[in-house]
Amino acid sequence: MDIREILLEENIQLNSDADTKEQALKVMAQMLFRSGKIENADIFLRDVWEREKMGFTGAGNKIAIPHGISMQAKKVAVSIVRTKRDIFWESEQENIPKEAKMVRFIVLFAVPGRPPKTGEIKYIEALKAVCRKLADRQATEGLLKVQDASQIIEIINNDK
Repeated sequence: MDIREILLEENIQLNSDADTKEQALKVMAQMLFRSGKIENADIFLRDVWEREKMGFTGAGNKIAIPHGISMQAKKVAVSIVRTKRDIFWESEQENIPKEAKMVRFIVLFAVPGRPPKTGEIKYIEALKAVCRKLADRQATEGLLKVQDASQIIEIINNDK
């Protein structure tokens, strides 16, 4: 899958000043709203927080992959924030080591609440593609270093 189908450069912010999980998610929801991918940022954020209560969305290697399944999402879309500093990715789960909760690269999926079958497939394909890339240590190092949004897209899209 070509990640450009769901991730626009305008929905990537590198070197964000966000200091908390709440700030980062708010920035990401606003990007999705401004680009027309979601109807209402506040309602979408409530849906993301509901999903966050279900379990830890940190992926290790300073990465988190939260997602909101929401009627506010028009179609599957992604926003990315990379913070200037590690932020604590809060979780109600107590058995997660503190170092695993330190995050700098956040990938937020917006998923329609009632997607058509093709939407469900696109979401699953996109999530698999992103997770596969984030499991690649070399790709992760690149995502934490590059200075241009187009490079983020290329790293995630690269099949190597």
